[in-house]
Amino acid sequence: MAIQDGFGDHLSSEEMAEFIEANEPLLRLKAGERLRGNPASADIWDDVLQEGRIVQFEVLSKNPDAPRAYVSAAMSNRVNSLLGRGQKWTGMDTVHGQPVDPMRRPGERDSIDAPDWEDVASADDVIGEVLMAYHHGEIHQAIAALTFTQRVHVFARFFYGMTNAEIAAIQQCSKQTVERQWRTEIRPQLVEELAHLA
Repeated sequence: MAIQDGFGDHLSSEEMAEFIEANEPLLRLKAGERLRGNPASADIWDDVLQEGRIVQFEVLSKNPDAPRAYVSAAMSNRVNSLLGRGQKWTGMDTVHGQPVDPMRRPGERDSIDAPDWEDVASADDVIGEVLMAYHHGEIHQAIAALTFTQRVHVFARFFYGMTNAEIAAIQQCSKQTVERQWRTEIRPQLVEELAHLA
């Protein structure tokens, strides 16, 4: 690594890579501590490591003279903030500090936000049946017949617009488990109970 004179000399990309590589064992240790006992740890392990590398790069880009302890503390804080405080991951959009579901971003998808008039006009009968079923308590009964975990899944998906990955984080299981539960357990039961509404 080059000698720093305190006047903001920039590190070369090779020097940054060496520094970050030298910190890799500490990053793996910190990530391992925070992920211990978390069933989703296998799914997010690489993402957590990448976040730690990104923050080291950002710190070294802004302050090439930063002591190793400062860079390590910034890396540790980033891992803790992601896993402990639920802060957003790099590249994730937020509004008022809350993550934005990619399916709800304005301008990127119009099927829910601005449906075609023909679809709306032809849906009148279906909407009427659903409203009647709602008033008669059929939908409530169908949801009440689910287990607690399945009800959480339904509310997270349809009332909060959460993705399978977000539901998996809430239920502390893998995304594949959430997808399997929906496909083989929840959806078939709801279809059976509410088939007359389709």
